[in-house]
Amino acid sequence: MKFDGILDLLSLCNLMELGNVLSEATYHVGGLPSYQRHQLIQARLLCRKLVGWLGATFEFISNDGQSVDLKSDIHMFYLARQAKALVAYKTSVAMAGSLQQGCSPEAVREAVDRCFFGNVDFQKQWDSIKSWVPDTLAWPSGHTNKVLLRRVPLPFVGRYFIFPCEVATEWSQYHSRCIHRGDQ
Repeated sequence: MKFDGILDLLSLCNLMELGNVLSEATYHVGGLPSYQRHQLIQARLLCRKLVGWLGATFEFISNDGQSVDLKSDIHMFYLARQAKALVAYKTSVAMAGSLQQGCSPEAVREAVDRCFFGNVDFQKQWDSIKSWVPDTLAWPSGHTNKVLLRRVPLPFVGRYFIFPCEVATEWSQYHSRCIHRGDQ
């Protein structure tokens, strides 16, 4: 597999990760209907498992010969760049005077913050691109990695994110409330 193929898969995964940010319903009273929210949750879980499997199956080597982690060094970097580019795009739309009601640059940034609350790897990459002025959603040219099949794949348990206990507890309580209300 070539790095361009990995980027294609990560682009699809980023679309799922940013689904709430991209959905127009997020910026309306009531937000996403519960069935759409749950569909996006399932899609994100599948994508995270795919990224976990890719990281366990392939080794990624940077231009300077260093081994890099697919999830924290490549995927979260790419996701942070695309999220920042979305916020920048919304800023340029606002400056042009064609802003959609309720969907300000601040609202988009808040949606990004909600999506990645507790994700230390995302936050680290977001902070690392603070000075970058977005001009594209694409992976930076010249920033490629070699993709090598591991001789012995790493153990893959199907997990991707390890959330702090508080986030897991909040999610569990939220999910319980949804089931109790019938929002499955």
